[in-house]
Amino acid sequence: TCLFRSFAPELRWLFEQAGRIRPGGRWVEVGSWKGRSFLATALGLPEGTKIVGVDTFLGSPESTKHGEAALPGNPVRQEFERTMATVRRLRSDLTVRCLEGESVVAAREFSNGRLDACFIDGSHTFSAFTADLAAWRSKVRKAGLLAGHDVTKDGIARGLAEVPFRWSRGPGSIWMRQAA
Repeated sequence: TCLFRSFAPELRWLFEQAGRIRPGGRWVEVGSWKGRSFLATALGLPEGTKIVGVDTFLGSPESTKHGEAALPGNPVRQEFERTMATVRRLRSDLTVRCLEGESVVAAREFSNGRLDACFIDGSHTFSAFTADLAAWRSKVRKAGLLAGHDVTKDGIARGLAEVPFRWSRGPGSIWMRQAA
């Protein structure tokens, strides 16, 4: 429970949203870092769902909190590997995958309209966020969930001010696209 304490409302929301997608669906998390939200999401997913984490595991250039990624052996990547192992152990019915690299490149591996959900929590700069949104928005089916984290960060807030869809706030610093 210590892992979820400070972000409990956001993690609970992810768990609940995950449970709403169709069995056998597809969920992508952009910016998985160590895997806290990845784990909360995976635990809530219906049977047979595919979950993919996308990250460079190098940290965001605008953050002063990501220095540990530069340490020998990249402990951030190692922690995410442990998280994926936990998900596989607890939820053997899921397909669990990691795409290591830039998210806009990883997005090319997915066809338009095939994702049930995409949660964006990557770099918080305006240019990185808008690039992530442009790369992933079309991948989510029309009635699917497009959401993300850190709505209060300047780059995210500025990017959301320019999106061609209506969005609303979730718990904590979550944003989500509103249904059309």
